[in-house]
Amino acid sequence: MREYLVEVNWSAHFPEILRFVSTLTMLGLALYYNIGQYGQLQRAENSQRSQALSNDDAVLSYSLLQDHGPRFRELAQPGVVGETQRLQWIETLKQLGNAHQIPAVAFSLSATRNTSQLGDPYWHQEIPVEVTGMSLNLNLTHEGEFYRLMSELREQAPGKFTMDNCSIDWRTDESGDLRSASMVSTCKLSWYTLSDITDNWESRP
Repeated sequence: MREYLVEVNWSAHFPEILRFVSTLTMLGLALYYNIGQYGQLQRAENSQRSQALSNDDAVLSYSLLQDHGPRFRELAQPGVVGETQRLQWIETLKQLGNAHQIPAVAFSLSATRNTSQLGDPYWHQEIPVEVTGMSLNLNLTHEGEFYRLMSELREQAPGKFTMDNCSIDWRTDESGDLRSASMVSTCKLSWYTLSDITDNWESRP
């Protein structure tokens, strides 16, 4: 093989060799260019798909905002959405007790906790819901005071509550005389507050 290569007159084939090398060089450059163009095309297609998904999300978010924005603002205004309004509940109860001249209004609030899927009526997979228990004890002169107090508490207090259980009993003095009797009401309430998931929307990329 080596002797054959030595006997070849390379100078006579130089033009063909030069054309062959040039052809290989052009093919290499064309292949490199096509690979680069294909990579750019792939990146452009990925960017287009990503932009299309972002546009779809924006359209969906806008649709949700248009459909549910007014209701969200309506709930956020009285305190259903956002921070738990424990102090406002207490102040509202005191004001209503004084306004209706109820002899005694006693209450206590339990620790606020997140609702769970088991055991709580209001639980949501995506929106955290907090619940705060309230024990309420009222000394009443007549039954109507109780219904007015509960109705106005629901209207004026910043939040929404459910009445878990409630009882109204007559209480007599030591003589047992019903003429001096008063009414005692004991109730268990649950106040529900939705966490405002829009608080961190502005910080999202």
